[in-house]
Amino acid sequence: MIDRTLRHYDREAENISNRYEKADMSWMYGIITRTFPAKSKLLELGCGSGRDAGILFRSGLDIIATDGSPAMLEKAAALHPELEGRLLQYKLPAQSGFSACSFDGVLAIAVLMHLTPGGIKETLKEVFRLLKPGGRFFFSVPGKRPDIDDRGFDSRGRRFSMLSSQEWEELCCAVGLVRLSALRNDDSLGREQVTWLSFLFQKPEE
Repeated sequence: MIDRTLRHYDREAENISNRYEKADMSWMYGIITRTFPAKSKLLELGCGSGRDAGILFRSGLDIIATDGSPAMLEKAAALHPELEGRLLQYKLPAQSGFSACSFDGVLAIAVLMHLTPGGIKETLKEVFRLLKPGGRFFFSVPGKRPDIDDRGFDSRGRRFSMLSSQEWEELCCAVGLVRLSALRNDDSLGREQVTWLSFLFQKPEE
């Protein structure tokens, strides 16, 4: 992830966390808890305020949550003490340091769009490496945003790679993942001109 984007999250960690914590993501938790049985070992990329990891951990999932921003990790630790020992700094798209085939699932909720196309490819390769055979990858990215300039940045200086649903699917399939489902949904923060794409992919069984 480019430093300019991470600097924004470090600088605005408190405001961002306060906003994230108010979002209604119940629809997404339903998908994830139906996809992964209790005690499944999950890795979250870009955990932000820790909102999702905290809820999923309390629902019985064995989750490790990572983020590239030290300030966001500090907020996650303060807001979700249940995640003690489960929060790690990991700056995409570098390799994670985890062993291959370590996880039943990987989650990337509103994070992959901040990478360059090359960074997305490298991250998807790492996701494939980390998943156990039959493991699943759930991620969400913007489907539409009106505030991205022609250089791929918003007014806050964050990078956005705005790809079509087909382009996301092609990138995932190129590393060996198989699509299980895809859906388009409204913005959970109530922004009328923002929509999201959510995907579920699987690593083939050996």
